[in-house]
Amino acid sequence: MARLQGLPQDGPPGLYVLVIGESANRLHMSAYGYARDTTPWLRQMQGTPDCLLFQHAYANFVATLPALSYALTAQNQYEETDAEDATTLIEAAKAAGFHTIYLSNQGKLGLYSTPLVAIANESDEAVWLHPQQFLSKGREEKSLHIEDSDLVSALHDIETAPDSRTLLVLHLMGSHNTYENRYPEDFHPFGSETLIDRYDNSIAYTDAILRQIYDDVRQRPDFACLVYFSDHGEAVDEGYMHNGDAYRPSMTYIPLVLLASDTYRARSAAKWQTLAAHRDAYFTNDLIYDLMLSLMDIDTGDTRPENDIASPAYDATPARFRTEHGAEPIVPPGAGD
Repeated sequence: MARLQGLPQDGPPGLYVLVIGESANRLHMSAYGYARDTTPWLRQMQGTPDCLLFQHAYANFVATLPALSYALTAQNQYEETDAEDATTLIEAAKAAGFHTIYLSNQGKLGLYSTPLVAIANESDEAVWLHPQQFLSKGREEKSLHIEDSDLVSALHDIETAPDSRTLLVLHLMGSHNTYENRYPEDFHPFGSETLIDRYDNSIAYTDAILRQIYDDVRQRPDFACLVYFSDHGEAVDEGYMHNGDAYRPSMTYIPLVLLASDTYRARSAAKWQTLAAHRDAYFTNDLIYDLMLSLMDIDTGDTRPENDIASPAYDATPARFRTEHGAEPIVPPGAGD
């Protein structure tokens, strides 16, 4: 976009990692208090100075494409921005001199994926590990057995330059149904008898994958920080997955996690302190764009401090937050009981 021309490109080097989860309900994560220990690594990390675990994150929509079309662009529920005028995260990063990489374990040819593919393909490097993993017929999709270990293997082969600025986006399969297709056959810490058993297995496997991703990137000399969030949740406790036609508030309950290096926390001490102060603030994932630009010190002129959770001016008023692109109010866990 022409209005992005002239952005400063002389910031400090660093590797910024955005991990996009799939169908993860934070209420099924032990780091958020779930009785089953589904996220032992994340539970351990939340007690360290490296990690911020945000308690009140919600999806802006309960389907992948609408949710990520907002999360990865300047569009959000709180401002009027047309899709064609909305800067993407990839565009903004490239304009600021970042090398951009998009590594996806989701399908390039899925029935609903085309706009998301367009965003990803703006990257300097766009890698699709399973480009035809969905077999589409009409409005139905048959999900194949795809595990995120494939993404970890591909990550090991990606080289990042210590003296440059890099944005690396990793798109997981996570807990995409069917759940038993998201983890190895011999990985079933919670059994496999019920739907919830299988869902919890997929959450636990994602925890193991996140540990492997973090172990890789944190050892790179250019590592700055990693953000993990999910596109939406699942209403498994109510017998649903995610479906706007059968909308349930629990479909919006997502994790939001930030991990940062010592170097980044020292360089951005005031920002880190503000983020820590906002761990209990409400947040919807259409504001991921604002968060990532703030972390990367990119000013495009199309974000507002009240939408930036890293800003002291962030508006954390719970009543202002919405989902389903403004059609539904946020309903926190237990509020509808």
